[in-house]
Amino acid sequence: PPAASAISKRLREISEPLVPLFARALWTTPGRAGDSRSALKEGGQGAESMELLSTIEAVAREKNKGDGAFREARYHDAYRAYSNAISIVEREGNAHMNAVLRCNRAAASMSYQGYEEAIEDTTEALRKAPYYFKAMLRRARSLVMLGRFQGALADFHRYLKTHTGITSVAQAQVRKEISDVYKRIQREKAERSTYERQQSRSRQHAQRPTPQREPMWGSAAGANAGQGKDDDKDSSRETYYHLLGVSRDATEQQIKTAYHKLALKIHPDKQKNPDQKKYWLKNWPKYKRAFDTLS
Repeated sequence: PPAASAISKRLREISEPLVPLFARALWTTPGRAGDSRSALKEGGQGAESMELLSTIEAVAREKNKGDGAFREARYHDAYRAYSNAISIVEREGNAHMNAVLRCNRAAASMSYQGYEEAIEDTTEALRKAPYYFKAMLRRARSLVMLGRFQGALADFHRYLKTHTGITSVAQAQVRKEISDVYKRIQREKAERSTYERQQSRSRQHAQRPTPQREPMWGSAAGANAGQGKDDDKDSSRETYYHLLGVSRDATEQQIKTAYHKLALKIHPDKQKNPDQKKYWLKNWPKYKRAFDTLS
């Protein structure tokens, strides 16, 4: 192949001590990892060349292991394999390969709803490769799943603006996703408005003076004696729907999905900041109570 011929020619032009530098330059270039291994196998005889070859092959092994596990839907195994490869390339300072592996690991995380982890990995990938479009798109989709719509829209629009090589089919798909996000924003805004009106009516009702009730056995009041408790119960359920960010007619699956998203975002175990952890240790139980009640 032309690439192999060019590598052989270049190796004949440089001395053996420079082979590791040449091979490392190939390894850090997108799409040239295989050429890097070929250069080291053909021209690298020294200890430094052998060590670099061992490193490159170790990364390739873990990446291939992760790719295979992902194809077989063994997403946690894929995550671990990509993590092993990332730990190696971080020591070696290969920013491009690091970005690729983090984007792959993000895909594994997304497959089992680990959207926070996916956002962290894609953000790091974009720091190392600002125009890594696959990472941009995966971060946008993870943000949508966590309800962070403005950040998602920013990534979607940036993707369309900067990805000049995008196909018409892919472009149409992203535009549809953008449209869906705007619809969700409007729907949640309407639901929030409805909830606030209901809360306002409940407060006004609570502030009205309570009429003098007749004895339960002497009038129709007995039939309505439990109404106040029922109103309180309905009000509590409305609060629970609002806490979980779902509408009153949400299905059990939608409630479970909403609760899972919240858990990934605000559960005390997910907090790194001590103050945030303390806050959510105190407040998380009401979200758990909302889920237990509605499900």
